[in-house]
Amino acid sequence: MPRLLLPFLLLLVIPATLMAGDGPSMVALFGRAHVVMVHFPVALLMLLALIEVLRWRRTAGSMDQTVALIAVVTALSSIVAMIQGLMLGGDDGESDYAKLVWLHKWLGIATTLVACAVAVVALRRQLGDTIGLTRIYRALVLPGAVLVSLTGHYGGALVHGENHLRIMPWEIWQDLFGAKQNGPLDPAHADIPDKIDFWRDIDPIFKRVCYECHDAKEQKGELRMDSREAQLKGGEGGPSIIPGDSAKSLTMIRIRGEGDDPRMPKKKPPLSEREIALIAKWIDTGAEWPAKP
Repeated sequence: MPRLLLPFLLLLVIPATLMAGDGPSMVALFGRAHVVMVHFPVALLMLLALIEVLRWRRTAGSMDQTVALIAVVTALSSIVAMIQGLMLGGDDGESDYAKLVWLHKWLGIATTLVACAVAVVALRRQLGDTIGLTRIYRALVLPGAVLVSLTGHYGGALVHGENHLRIMPWEIWQDLFGAKQNGPLDPAHADIPDKIDFWRDIDPIFKRVCYECHDAKEQKGELRMDSREAQLKGGEGGPSIIPGDSAKSLTMIRIRGEGDDPRMPKKKPPLSEREIALIAKWIDTGAEWPAKP
């Protein structure tokens, strides 16, 4: 086991080294690798739980070295995935997306703590197994499988949209017995605030679906969207926003999927009717973009 510590410590140095250099894009690349690394603790914690279910009647005895190794790898990969996730940051504010980021982050931190505790107990069992240690181990690894499932579920919701896979009991209950929405949301009757607050209502949407391809680092179609001036200037297709006229604003045309060009964002779920209504009202009321508080 000590042989694993040196490579792991060297791995932890990578983020600090990248931040100290002149390559912020490498830092972003390391953070975005979160979606790859996170699959290790998801799969391994589920595997550890399955092993315990299959050997449930075995209350004591020597702990297999392979299981202990899996537990250590689970803990190490959880820590790396957590660091990468924290490097990605998150949205500030009170939007639904920001709340989803907050929930995913803290479930991930809780999963990492449980995975580390599982590894400690698994290594301790190598020195001598007891019924007490077995119970502690199982009391950690089984809830850990539930935690990592929840974390993965909400991580998927961040990428594919909140309704990508409604399998949680409360979601199924809501689908079966909750209020049904008939037809598309009418922006005129949507739950839209009287006054649009850019930082509360609009920026979280742009940050989630636009800035990755249209910010200071990358401007696909020569379009930058992380400032009002940049959107007024526009890109190859012209101005991104026309204050007071959402119908002619390129941003609205693209997110609605109108015209010959593909709907935006291309590789992400389409915006909800409410989000589209928020952006439309923001543009129609002048597209105010105050300094960040």
